[in-house]
Amino acid sequence: MVRPLLDYPSRRRLDACINISDIRDAAKRRAHKMVFDYLDAGADDEITIRRNKDAYSQLELHYRILAGLSPPLDMSTRVMGRDVQIPFFTSPTAGSKMFHADGEVGVARAAASHGAMYSLSTMGTAAPAEVAAALPTHHPKLFQLYVWKDRSLVRDMLAQARENGFHALALTVDLTWYGNRERDSRNGFTVPPNYTLRQTYEALKRPAWTWDFLSKPEYAYAAVDLAAEGRTRRAREGTRGETRESDEAFPTVSFFLFSSYGQLE
Repeated sequence: MVRPLLDYPSRRRLDACINISDIRDAAKRRAHKMVFDYLDAGADDEITIRRNKDAYSQLELHYRILAGLSPPLDMSTRVMGRDVQIPFFTSPTAGSKMFHADGEVGVARAAASHGAMYSLSTMGTAAPAEVAAALPTHHPKLFQLYVWKDRSLVRDMLAQARENGFHALALTVDLTWYGNRERDSRNGFTVPPNYTLRQTYEALKRPAWTWDFLSKPEYAYAAVDLAAEGRTRRAREGTRGETRESDEAFPTVSFFLFSSYGQLE
């Protein structure tokens, strides 16, 4: 009974949202400040993130008249070789359970309900198997990968994704340089959070988020933890883990200039 009561104001705000800006504001009022800013911020003066947003305002949609169209419109297309109902998809986001207790599984359910491709971050708080269980069997799934120097760890991450039906792979290519995320520094952002007086005060201001955080198991980077367990097991067995299956190619590989930690300005 506690969570529905604490979450009632947040749900009222969400029900009243009419655009993306409203949804952002609703999230800001529910989430702990350092958690929201981690999700919302860019690096340094955040010039790049503002330009990314402004770029959409430069696009023009030209409607077709006398074309015999009527709602609902068909927006279906193909993304990375798979049929989808809408021409965009959620970005792979690290640590989704920081923002909401449903985490990556909640986002996967939303993607399934709208026929959108789902994408999972290497640093997700749900493993590929958990996400796959929340999606229809052949639902389009993309796995985002950091190519670490530890190739054994990378191999295990790929194996998890492939075994759970992820058909596409996105490589993040700028992880060698971390962005200077000033909001994180000002907020004292850490994983897991430090129980400082300041963080406790911010938590008291966000009771629904705080209840989720305290009442749920501590979140962890699930796929990374499983891969690390595999590495430990192989070390005991004296093997490296290469198999024909582990080296099979993904059907689709894309190179993204993703910057989970913000861009240099």
